[in-house]
Formats: sequence, structure tokens, C-alpha cells
Amino acid sequence: MALLDPNGPNGAPIAARVIATKLPAPLAAKAERRVAKASSKKSKTPDPRSLEAAHFVLVFTMLSPALLTATHVLELYRFRWQIELAFKRHKQLLKLSRLPHQDARATQGWILAKLVIALLLETLHRTARVISPWGYRFDALAAVPR
Repeated sequence: MALLDPNGPNGAPIAARVIATKLPAPLAAKAERRVAKASSKKSKTPDPRSLEAAHFVLVFTMLSPALLTATHVLELYRFRWQIELAFKRHKQLLKLSRLPHQDARATQGWILAKLVIALLLETLHRTARVISPWGYRFDALAAVPR
């Protein structure tokens, strides 16, 4: 697929592709409901094309198929999406939406300190899930003769 680059000289075409994968039925139904709800909020009827598109994940990329296959692009997109979700979670939990400083250096220090705290909390959370509060595992107790 070739697209016109509005910033290029005379709208020179650029090489790009759209990769599509069908969503599982439950996720597609949820996405379709989200499209219908968004339309109803605007007092409009959902466009049938939007309802159909809700059944797919569409990824636009300028990476050539020789560099990355469609499967690899979709896997990278999944990882990217996990990063987006992590930032969204940190933004909410650490209250990063409003910066308390006007000075750029103070703001940068504040954000970096919050990110260090976030990483420490995630490490503690991951560690806490695998540590028993009693200091031993139950399957180890089962092996002890009574």
C-alpha cells in the first residue's frame, strides 16, 4: 500500500501496510458494543463499517515485510500495548496527571522519583505474590511425616 506523505515533496508516496487480525468473538462483541455506545452518546446510528471494523485489530506500519512479518508486528504491538497500560496505571496510581512544579528541572526530578517508586512497588508486588506469609510452601508440609 502506498500513501501520500503530506510533509514530503509534492506528496511523495511512502511504502506502508495495514496488518489486520480478527478478534475472538467475545472481544469483538465487546468492541462492537463500545462502538454502538459511542455512537449513541452522539445521538447517531453506528456506521456498519465501524461495527465490522470492531471485529479486528488493525495496525498501520511502515516496516517492510522483509524486516518484520505480520505476526511479529502484531506481537510487538501487543508488547507496546502492555507498556501503554503500565504507563496508564502508573499515571493513575502515582497521580502523574498533574505536575506540582513549574520549573522543568524540578518537574523532571519529581517524575523520576515517582517512576523509581513505581518500579519499587511493582518489584515488591511481584515478590509478595510468590512469598508465603508463613515462610514455607504448603507442598513442603505435605512431605513431612506425621
